[in-house]
Amino acid sequence: ARKAADGVEAALADVGDAQAAGERWRERLLTDPAAAESLADWDFDWEPLALQELRVRLLASDDQAERALAMLDAVPGGLGAAMRAQGADLGAAELDLVQGRLLLDCGREQAGLALLEAATEVAREHGHDGLREAGASAIARWLDEQGRPEEAQAAWERLTGEQA
Repeated sequence: ARKAADGVEAALADVGDAQAAGERWRERLLTDPAAAESLADWDFDWEPLALQELRVRLLASDDQAERALAMLDAVPGGLGAAMRAQGADLGAAELDLVQGRLLLDCGREQAGLALLEAATEVAREHGHDGLREAGASAIARWLDEQGRPEEAQAAWERLTGEQA
C-alpha cells in the first residue's frame, strides 16, 4: 500500500524502519527480562531475511532488476542460501524464481534459466505444484518470447510432465 501511495523509496524506508525497530527490540531483550519473556518465540535470525526479501520484491515490482539483484547478493552467501540455512527451502525456491526472472531481465540468460530450473525442481521435490508450474511457466514464456517456441514446449513438458 505504501508503494502504491508514495512510491518504492517510501516503502523501502518503511522496511528500513521495521528493521531498525526489530534491532532495538533485540537489544532490549538483553536488559529487560519482561521483553525477553514476551518475545521468546520471535525469530530474530529470520526477521532480517524476511525484510530483505520484501526489499527485493519491492524493487522487482518497480522494474529495478539490477538493484534487486544487488539486494539479493547483499546477504553473505546470498539471500536464498541464507533462507535455506534457516530451513525455508520452499521460501528460498520462491525467491529463486524472482531472482531467475530478474537475471533474465538483465540479459543473464544462462544464470536465470538455471536458477529457474533449480527452483522448479525444488518445488517438485516438495510437491508444491503451484510453485513448480510458476517456474516452468517463467522458463517457457521467456523461451517463447525469444522466438524459441519448440524449446519452450519441451521445457514445459519436461518440467511439468504436461502438454501445453
